[in-house]
Amino acid sequence: MKVFTHRILYFPFVLAGLPLFLSCASMLVRGNNPVERALSAANLLLDGKVSDSYIKVYKTEMSKAEIFITDMLSRAEADPLVYADIADGVEDWIMLYGRVELLKKRYGPELIGKKEGVRFKTENYDYLQNEAPKKAAEALYAKAVAIARSSVGTYTVISDSALNALPYLRRAKKYSSHLNAEINNLGAELCYAAAENFAASDNPALLVKASEYYAEASSWLTDYKDSRQKSAAVKEKAASVYLADGRAKAKLQNYTAFREAKKAFIQAEKIIPRCASPELTDINKKLTIKVAVVFTGLNSRYPDEQRVRRALEDAVTSSTMGPDNLEICFIRETGRLGLLFADFDDIDLVLIGADDFGKIKEIYGPVETLKTVVSKTENNIVYTGTITEQRQKVTVFFQNNTVLYDMRSPRKKTLEVFEEESHKTSKVFSLRIYQGDAQAQPAGFDPGALYVPGAYNRFFPNFTSQNDDWVPISQSFGTLNETGKKLCWIIANLQYEGR
Repeated sequence: MKVFTHRILYFPFVLAGLPLFLSCASMLVRGNNPVERALSAANLLLDGKVSDSYIKVYKTEMSKAEIFITDMLSRAEADPLVYADIADGVEDWIMLYGRVELLKKRYGPELIGKKEGVRFKTENYDYLQNEAPKKAAEALYAKAVAIARSSVGTYTVISDSALNALPYLRRAKKYSSHLNAEINNLGAELCYAAAENFAASDNPALLVKASEYYAEASSWLTDYKDSRQKSAAVKEKAASVYLADGRAKAKLQNYTAFREAKKAFIQAEKIIPRCASPELTDINKKLTIKVAVVFTGLNSRYPDEQRVRRALEDAVTSSTMGPDNLEICFIRETGRLGLLFADFDDIDLVLIGADDFGKIKEIYGPVETLKTVVSKTENNIVYTGTITEQRQKVTVFFQNNTVLYDMRSPRKKTLEVFEEESHKTSKVFSLRIYQGDAQAQPAGFDPGALYVPGAYNRFFPNFTSQNDDWVPISQSFGTLNETGKKLCWIIANLQYEGR
């Protein structure tokens, strides 16, 4: 009985697994088109995978490949341009039927599985190896001629649409050389005519196009109508236009003009390398702002210096206004405040602590008075008293103001004062006075004390050490603090001042 039960359960699992088995065979087939997939399926049979699932997959893929090939040949009769696609794929066609021939030799004219069978049919497309490329070249050349003639009628005056013939000419040369003379002549004529049209312009972008088409004309027919020399000449003309434009803008003495000048110089460099090197060096210098950040405290190096530097540099570089490059240095203040500015001859902006930097400030809240009556009974005698309490909230903080100085003129000028109240700490102080019978005074009575101005070391222990690692600009989670953001905004809105 147990054996019978197991057999009943076994057959449903076999039937359920059959589609999965067939799909596994299909998943082994590779290829981007029907012929490649049929070739892959044939290789699976040659590898000895001849179960019904592989035979069925081969039949399916081979049928699709035959339809694909027949359709391509049919379309080529109506449109000879299709021969270019046939020429690209004919080697795979021949290889496919070579595999079918091998299958016939190995398994006979027909392969029979348990339930599936297939008859191997061969085709010979060897003739297309020479015929398809030749017909493709002729069709592509004819298409190029038709486009050129319909656009201009003659090759001496050319429109942009006529240039659409060039891709057909380039592809035609790929397939056959028997029309090289005609293809090269037409390609040279089209490119030369286009170059002549563009060369008449004063627009440097069109002059660059002219240079490219002169060069291509020469590639079709070597130095066609002095095209190589003309290419070099219009290239120099285009570069000179960009150079002249850049030099004119560089004289305007403002950052917006400098940015436009830089773009022009870069374009000139793309056309003729190093032709604008001196101009680029000068304009990059003008577009660079040099900033010094002076910091105090116990740190020998600026905390998180690399990330802060990168954040500031990225902000300036990505801005569309003002300088486009930032050079920043971090200097530890060593107490030479009076002499410090003498070290900044080559610095444009200096961010440094104000004269009262680090001064501890105190804020006093109002004094609140509370009265509490207390009493105590001893030996049936009631003793009373009054506690008068004075409360006051006191806040202390460091006044860490910094000043941004513009050092570009003989007399430094203040651009911005960044006000910052750091490490604010608050505490409520209480002074209590007892009046009344001694017997009613609470045990352990604490009179307390109000804050004494200037006594922050006594009333706020370790407060002064909190400012030892303070820095004016910090960066957290990729974002600059408000001082850093404001500094970048000021730099973006600077007016240019030459030194």
